[in-house]
Amino acid sequence: MKNNFLILKTILFTYLLLFSLLGQAGTATQELETRLQNLNSMQADFVQVLHTRGGKGKGVDQFSSGKMALQRPGKFRWQIEKPQQQLIVADGQNIWIYDIDLQQVTKNKIDYQQTDSPAFLLSGSSAILEKMFSIKKINSATVGQDNANFELRPHSPNAMYNSIKLFFNARQLTKMQIEDNLGQESTLTFTNVRVNSNLPAKLFQFILPQGVDLIKE
Repeated sequence: MKNNFLILKTILFTYLLLFSLLGQAGTATQELETRLQNLNSMQADFVQVLHTRGGKGKGVDQFSSGKMALQRPGKFRWQIEKPQQQLIVADGQNIWIYDIDLQQVTKNKIDYQQTDSPAFLLSGSSAILEKMFSIKKINSATVGQDNANFELRPHSPNAMYNSIKLFFNARQLTKMQIEDNLGQESTLTFTNVRVNSNLPAKLFQFILPQGVDLIKE
């Protein structure tokens, strides 16, 4: 279950950035807000590459791929298909992590009152986000064009992340790069992106399978 936490952190930050209304002043932030604030749902295929410290080019990169779905407010589904099947579902009240090979489910209650917990990231609080990040455009053309890249850096030296980069192509989010404070970099690439479609409620419901161990945290 060690990699679950790394994956979950990435997913929660993805959700935070997709569904928050950013409130800082500044041209780059205003443009990023415009790109994100009208997103009510998103579906895509994903590939995630995790570079551990010193891992680039040394054959220790970790790969995973699957399908994802997000819906405002507070719901997501992250289905890892390779190399090992795993399912992560947030239903608005709880986060369920189902490790299929281990036949084990971990259940975490979403607590929106704890600002230092992963659940806080689901709340998308604009007031706190203003204080968390500085935002700038990187490696992209002039403001207003369809393709643009953004870098977010936390103000706090104790933040979990050193930087978060968002890459847009034709105004759709197609890639994220997240570097944590341990020097690990996670790259998420999205394909077959579909936004603001009507998603079935069952995507965000988790029913505990029979015979599976349940761990509550």
